Amino acid sequence: MEFDSANSKFIILDVSQWTDSIRSNLKKFIKEHPNSTPYHNLAYAQVIKENFNYPDFSMIALDSKNQILGFLPQWKNGQILDSVPWRDRGGPLVSSQEVIAFFVEASKKIIQRNKMKGFLWKDFQFDGLQPYSYFIKTEIDLQIPDYWEQLDSATRGKIRAAEKHGLLIQWESRPSEEKMGQFYNLFLETRHRLGVPVYGPELFSSFFKNYPESLITMASVWLGNKMLGALVLLKQGERAIDAFAATSLDAANYKATDYLIFKSLEKMKQDNIRFFDFGSDSPVQTSLLEYKRKWLGRSGQCGKQFKILSSSFGSCAESDHNLPPQSWSKPILRRIPKAIYQEISKWVVR
Repeated sequence: MEFDSANSKFIILDVSQWTDSIRSNLKKFIKEHPNSTPYHNLAYAQVIKENFNYPDFSMIALDSKNQILGFLPQWKNGQILDSVPWRDRGGPLVSSQEVIAFFVEASKKIIQRNKMKGFLWKDFQFDGLQPYSYFIKTEIDLQIPDYWEQLDSATRGKIRAAEKHGLLIQWESRPSEEKMGQFYNLFLETRHRLGVPVYGPELFSSFFKNYPESLITMASVWLGNKMLGALVLLKQGERAIDAFAATSLDAANYKATDYLIFKSLEKMKQDNIRFFDFGSDSPVQTSLLEYKRKWLGRSGQCGKQFKILSSSFGSCAESDHNLPPQSWSKPILRRIPKAIYQEISKWVVR
């Protein structure tokens, strides 16, 4: 597709038109763009393909010299075009604001042609689209000096208590099949306890298979040979995202979660990560938001909590499983046998 403006000419290429050379240049564009996230990485596109097989309507914009000026990752998820399904951010990346209008026009044509309801661009706002903000992100600036002293005494006390219990942290970019199984059992237990549908184990295998070792890490906390909790961390540039988390019921007895988070922050700082992104949460999850807020330090100046600003067109918005009608199913999902819970999850998460 070609689009002309008064001062420039753009060529919009859909994913079927990308050559190996274009993909190589796109990887470089994503790596160097200041707003890129781990979900812009083309490894995530492969994760989506392997686990959900959604029709891929991603596109790039080229100038007359075949230089990439923009990248828009998006898939057909149900009746909408969704930038980065199942995740909370990952909208367009552009080096020229003029490109955005052409992405909008091209996306509208896709919607009309495929009889979809609209599109949702996460973590990206554009004046010509409907603004949308709901979920709250917690982010820590790891360059804050004397971070340990910034934490309140109760949090520091829990970390010291965990050390006295003899907890150990392990870091792995390519976990063994056994470790992956232990993590998934914890993840399954965590989601079942919350009454939230669970992803299948194949999703996590796909993440660790497709992301380069330098961009993915499993951080796990152990008491002897028992895994008490784990985080899957994704990295891009100077940012790390807490993508998935799992904890056992025993973790609280050993202060394992606090210890795992603190050690993860230390490790990311050592790896030259500037920002640690805790992920986003519903505004009704007040206790969870409060828990994450304590990592901003006593003064609250070690980072920030803020709403993710997104854009939409047509009839589409992100759903919140913490509100009706989705929340009505939580008590049921918590109580049903695990095998039935997993079968229901397969039907929901697809």
